[in-house]
Amino acid sequence: MRMKSKILVAFGVLVALAAWPAAAQMASSVVATIPFGFTAGNADLPAGKYTIERAGPVGSVVIRNLEENDAVYLPVIPAQDKQREGKARLVFNKYGDQYFLTQVWTGNAQAGVHLRKSRRERETAAAGRAQQIVAVLVQ
Repeated sequence: MRMKSKILVAFGVLVALAAWPAAAQMASSVVATIPFGFTAGNADLPAGKYTIERAGPVGSVVIRNLEENDAVYLPVIPAQDKQREGKARLVFNKYGDQYFLTQVWTGNAQAGVHLRKSRRERETAAAGRAQQIVAVLVQ
Protein backbone atom coordinates (compact mmCIF):
# COMPACT_ATOMS: atom_id res chain seq x y z
CA MET A 1 0.00 0.00 0.00
CA ARG A 2 2.84 2.43 0.76
CA MET A 3 4.31 1.94 -2.70
CA LYS A 4 0.98 2.80 -4.35
CA SER A 5 0.74 5.99 -2.29
CA LYS A 6 4.24 7.05 -3.29
CA ILE A 7 3.52 6.36 -6.94
CA LEU A 8 0.26 8.34 -6.79
CA VAL A 9 1.98 11.29 -5.10
CA ALA A 10 4.80 11.24 -7.65
CA PHE A 11 2.29 11.08 -10.50
CA GLY A 12 0.34 14.02 -9.00
CA VAL A 13 3.51 16.12 -8.76
CA LEU A 14 4.41 15.34 -12.37
CA VAL A 15 0.93 16.30 -13.59
CA ALA A 16 1.08 19.58 -11.64
CA LEU A 17 4.52 20.41 -13.02
CA ALA A 18 3.41 19.62 -16.57
CA ALA A 19 0.35 21.87 -16.24
CA TRP A 20 2.26 24.85 -14.81
CA PRO A 21 3.83 26.03 -18.10
CA ALA A 22 0.46 25.70 -19.85
CA ALA A 23 -1.07 28.10 -17.35
CA ALA A 24 1.59 30.67 -18.24
CA GLN A 25 0.88 30.46 -21.96
CA MET A 26 -0.96 33.20 -23.76
CA ALA A 27 -4.66 33.04 -23.08
CA SER A 28 -6.11 33.18 -26.59
CA SER A 29 -5.46 34.13 -30.16
CA VAL A 30 -4.95 37.69 -31.32
CA VAL A 31 -5.58 39.39 -34.65
CA ALA A 32 -3.41 42.31 -35.74
CA THR A 33 -2.79 44.42 -38.80
CA ILE A 34 0.97 44.87 -38.94
CA PRO A 35 1.90 47.89 -41.09
CA PHE A 36 5.47 46.78 -41.84
CA GLY A 37 7.32 43.68 -42.95
CA PHE A 38 8.92 41.76 -40.07
CA THR A 39 10.88 38.67 -39.12
CA ALA A 40 9.50 35.97 -36.83
CA GLY A 41 11.98 33.20 -36.12
CA ASN A 42 13.70 32.59 -39.45
CA ALA A 43 10.71 33.67 -41.56
CA ASP A 44 10.43 37.04 -43.30
CA LEU A 45 6.79 38.08 -43.32
CA PRO A 46 5.16 40.92 -45.27
CA ALA A 47 2.98 43.66 -43.83
CA GLY A 48 -0.61 42.53 -43.49
CA LYS A 49 -3.32 41.09 -41.28
CA TYR A 50 -2.24 38.20 -39.03
CA THR A 51 -3.65 35.91 -36.40
CA ILE A 52 -1.37 34.51 -33.71
CA GLU A 53 -2.52 31.60 -31.57
CA ARG A 54 -1.25 28.69 -29.52
CA ALA A 55 -0.20 25.66 -31.53
CA GLY A 56 -0.68 22.68 -29.26
CA PRO A 57 -0.74 22.67 -25.49
CA VAL A 58 2.66 24.14 -24.62
CA GLY A 59 5.64 25.79 -26.21
CA SER A 60 4.69 27.02 -29.68
CA VAL A 61 2.52 29.48 -31.59
CA VAL A 62 1.29 29.70 -35.16
CA ILE A 63 1.45 33.03 -36.98
CA ARG A 64 -0.99 33.01 -39.89
CA ASN A 65 -1.11 35.64 -42.63
CA LEU A 66 -4.85 36.03 -43.26
CA GLU A 67 -4.36 37.67 -46.66
CA GLU A 68 -1.92 35.14 -48.16
CA ASN A 69 -3.03 32.11 -46.11
CA ASP A 70 0.57 31.29 -45.10
CA ALA A 71 1.52 30.07 -41.63
CA VAL A 72 4.69 29.88 -39.54
CA TYR A 73 5.05 27.73 -36.40
CA LEU A 74 7.50 28.99 -33.78
CA PRO A 75 8.73 27.86 -30.37
CA VAL A 76 8.01 30.31 -27.56
CA ILE A 77 8.85 30.91 -23.91
CA PRO A 78 5.95 31.58 -21.50
CA ALA A 79 6.06 35.02 -19.90
CA GLN A 80 4.17 36.81 -17.15
CA ASP A 81 4.00 40.49 -16.32
CA LYS A 82 1.83 41.45 -13.36
CA GLN A 83 2.47 45.16 -14.04
CA ARG A 84 1.26 45.27 -17.65
CA GLU A 85 -1.62 47.45 -18.72
CA GLY A 86 -3.84 44.63 -19.93
CA LYS A 87 -3.84 45.69 -23.57
CA ALA A 88 -3.24 43.01 -26.16
CA ARG A 89 -0.18 43.87 -28.22
CA LEU A 90 2.69 42.56 -30.28
CA VAL A 91 6.16 43.81 -29.39
CA PHE A 92 8.92 44.13 -31.98
CA ASN A 93 12.63 44.90 -31.71
CA LYS A 94 13.52 47.38 -34.45
CA TYR A 95 17.06 47.80 -35.79
CA GLY A 96 17.22 50.39 -38.57
CA ASP A 97 14.39 49.36 -40.91
CA GLN A 98 14.24 45.70 -39.75
CA TYR A 99 11.53 44.53 -37.34
CA PHE A 100 11.74 41.32 -35.29
CA LEU A 101 8.70 39.96 -33.42
CA THR A 102 9.74 39.36 -29.82
CA GLN A 103 6.60 39.23 -27.61
CA VAL A 104 2.88 38.46 -27.86
CA TRP A 105 0.50 39.66 -25.12
CA THR A 106 -3.21 38.89 -25.15
CA GLY A 107 -6.21 40.74 -23.69
CA ASN A 108 -6.50 41.29 -19.98
CA ALA A 109 -4.45 38.24 -19.09
CA GLN A 110 -1.07 38.87 -17.54
CA ALA A 111 0.41 35.98 -19.50
CA GLY A 112 2.07 36.15 -22.86
CA VAL A 113 4.97 34.63 -24.72
CA HIS A 114 8.49 35.62 -25.74
CA LEU A 115 9.97 34.48 -29.03
CA ARG A 116 13.61 33.47 -29.06
CA LYS A 117 15.96 35.78 -30.93
CA SER A 118 16.82 34.43 -34.35
CA ARG A 119 20.38 34.20 -35.57
CA ARG A 120 19.75 37.16 -37.88
CA GLU A 121 18.47 39.31 -35.03
CA ARG A 122 21.47 38.43 -32.87
CA GLU A 123 23.81 39.28 -35.76
CA THR A 124 21.97 42.55 -36.43
CA ALA A 125 22.19 43.52 -32.76
CA ALA A 126 25.87 42.56 -32.60
CA ALA A 127 26.57 44.82 -35.58
CA GLY A 128 25.87 47.75 -33.28
CA ARG A 129 22.61 48.95 -34.80
CA ALA A 130 20.48 50.95 -32.37
CA GLN A 131 17.52 49.01 -30.99
CA GLN A 132 14.04 50.46 -30.58
CA ILE A 133 10.97 48.78 -29.10
CA VAL A 134 7.81 49.03 -31.22
CA ALA A 135 4.38 47.87 -30.01
CA VAL A 136 1.38 47.17 -32.23
CA LEU A 137 -1.99 47.03 -30.48
CA VAL A 138 -4.16 44.13 -31.54
CA GLN A 139 -7.90 43.50 -31.83
